[in-house]
Amino acid sequence: MTLSLGRVIKRMLAEEIVKLVENHIVTRNLKLYDELTNSNKIFVKDLCYCKRKAELRKKYRSIEMEVLKKPAVQFGILIHYALEHIFKDYNFETEVKGEKQVGDYVISGRIDALVVTKDGKHGVEIKSSSHINDAIKMQAKIYNWLFDLNSTIVLLVNEKKIIGVNIYQKYKDETILKMIRNWKSPMWSYECKNCEYLMVCDIIKQKSLLNF
Repeated sequence: MTLSLGRVIKRMLAEEIVKLVENHIVTRNLKLYDELTNSNKIFVKDLCYCKRKAELRKKYRSIEMEVLKKPAVQFGILIHYALEHIFKDYNFETEVKGEKQVGDYVISGRIDALVVTKDGKHGVEIKSSSHINDAIKMQAKIYNWLFDLNSTIVLLVNEKKIIGVNIYQKYKDETILKMIRNWKSPMWSYECKNCEYLMVCDIIKQKSLLNF
């Protein structure tokens, strides 16, 4: 059975729209990836997770490209896009970069949004998740230090609801330095299980020999 010309055109248009969205997500985020990895700076999000993963990300760009093609990752990126456009309508700054030197290190980060209110400056960090874990709390506290914020609002977005959690604690310089000295591989027990870099990670291979 042959398809009518109209149906073929509609199908082609649908396919092209999907490709357009997917290609935009991959291209834009690879630019951000290149910006992050072509540097000796320490990035806030990396510091909250496995040190070895941060090192492997700089080495294996092809793996990062495949990660960006995953539907769950693309869904999270689209959530960021949508919320950032809403924030712009209310005069929030979005995708704000910040850097600060502490000791011999430069800490760099990009927070999703900043807004100034009567009681000071606040950040917003978007997470497509149903709960807030210790790594996310750590990231928010570093942002409070990096951008000198009164708080960072972690916005948890999932298919059931949107939750906002205020994080008021702010790290001090000495705490950041201690975090750098204690940066581990992995940082959290759950990281290795679903890590995209598992097959190229020497740390997990060593620990596997010890029945990790």
